[in-house]
Amino acid sequence: MNPLFNYQNEIQRKKEQRELRFLSNSGALTLLAFSAIAMLISSFVFYVPSLSERCFESTGFYLSFDLICSFIYLFLPFLVLYSIYKKRDANARISFEFPKKKKYVALYFFAGMAFCMIGSYISAFFIGFIETSTKTEFVYELFSTPSKTDIFGRIIYIIRLVVFPALVEEFAIRGVIMIPLRKYSDTFAIFMSSLMFALMHGNMVQLPFAFIAGFALAYVVIATDSIWPAIFIHMGNNSISVIQSFILEDYPEAELFILIPIFAFIVLGIASTIILFSKKELPIQLAKNRTSIPTKVAVKKYLTTPAMIIAIVYMLISTLLQSDKGMELMRKIAEII
Repeated sequence: MNPLFNYQNEIQRKKEQRELRFLSNSGALTLLAFSAIAMLISSFVFYVPSLSERCFESTGFYLSFDLICSFIYLFLPFLVLYSIYKKRDANARISFEFPKKKKYVALYFFAGMAFCMIGSYISAFFIGFIETSTKTEFVYELFSTPSKTDIFGRIIYIIRLVVFPALVEEFAIRGVIMIPLRKYSDTFAIFMSSLMFALMHGNMVQLPFAFIAGFALAYVVIATDSIWPAIFIHMGNNSISVIQSFILEDYPEAELFILIPIFAFIVLGIASTIILFSKKELPIQLAKNRTSIPTKVAVKKYLTTPAMIIAIVYMLISTLLQSDKGMELMRKIAEII
């Protein structure tokens, strides 16, 4: 064996490992930055009486202000990260082209919606199991209801919780985070981007749903070679939750009725998945590892960087603080201070 060849391979392997650790550290740091900026903005609002009073008095103002703040703490950090990635690697560029096979977009939409809804039921089961096992109650709310707000407030509410998250989170996770990871194999990119999507939600309570939904969205992006189907699925999933909140606020007795469209989406999704498989539009064989790093080593390298460990620990702490026991602990600490 040529010693020079071995030496060059070793140099290439170390370079690829450094790049992978950079992607892990930078991605996790961006998630932490997004959380930190969000907390700073919340603290600022709390300590400015005139602003906090305005938010409490006007739902429309609060939602508009929250939309602007979300742009600052969610979109801007990932936009900065994207600009860094593009300078380092031309292949990190995100393609915003529409899928070439447009006739299958509706099938991908229904299939993705079904997996997201199934993920929400798995998440609910997980929460119930944890609460029963640990005798702990988690205080959480996926979507806050715009109590009796006007039409303008509801429009802003839809933009904030349906349009904005779909565009920004897909750009951030299925775009900025996932695309550079694909050279380590599409399977690796799907799983790691799904984990990052779960970490973005900031707690273990939403982790099962975020991971399952993230897995489906990432797979659809790779299968269609376009980010748009994932954006449409994300919008559709959030729309269901928002519409439910509107209906339950105006018609509380319709709680059972709103389950009908959910099960209809699940049935349509399963049928769409079967059709896509029969048309060979859901690839079973994904792109393989194009680097010299074995997949198991890549997983270990990606999950054990300092920033990634901190992000995971932060998620665990955030979960604790969203429980009744965690809130009681915080009250005791506040009394001591």
